[in-house]
Amino acid sequence: MKAIIASDIHDDLKAASFLINKVKKEKFDNLLLLGDIGYEATLKFNEIASKIVACKGNNDTLNIVSLAKFQMNEISYYVFDKSKLFVLTHGDRFSFDDYMYYYGDKFDVFLSGHTHIAKMEVIRNKLVLNPGSISIPRDEYHSYMIIDKKEVKLIDYKTDKVINSIVDWR
Repeated sequence: MKAIIASDIHDDLKAASFLINKVKKEKFDNLLLLGDIGYEATLKFNEIASKIVACKGNNDTLNIVSLAKFQMNEISYYVFDKSKLFVLTHGDRFSFDDYMYYYGDKFDVFLSGHTHIAKMEVIRNKLVLNPGSISIPRDEYHSYMIIDKKEVKLIDYKTDKVINSIVDWR
């Protein structure tokens, strides 16, 4: 099992095409999108809608959400490899601490975007990830993540180099 995690695409059609092609060519199980996808990019992602688990970003209007052939909720859930529960949120309304306070700790991985800054850390025995932004970063990398059974990798989209990784995350 392996998935791609991306956020804050903001209608960058080149980045959207890259992600779609990667899902298709490398046979990823899913593409996890953490909001701020954009109008044109949403239409493009519809071609692999069955592979997408997404949440709505603060720039994803009702018009964009209604065009999507995949669900875009404020909070979405994903079960990885039949055993790990992921929480997906854009990050503009719920931080890790907010989610823990309101919903409890019955999850394994917390994913959010919004900041355009990549983050990989373990907090209170939970993996907390932010892939940054593949199109408009506020750090030095145009980044996305790949997660499989053994490792989480933060990858620079422009250079295809691994920036950081967490091994044996499960």
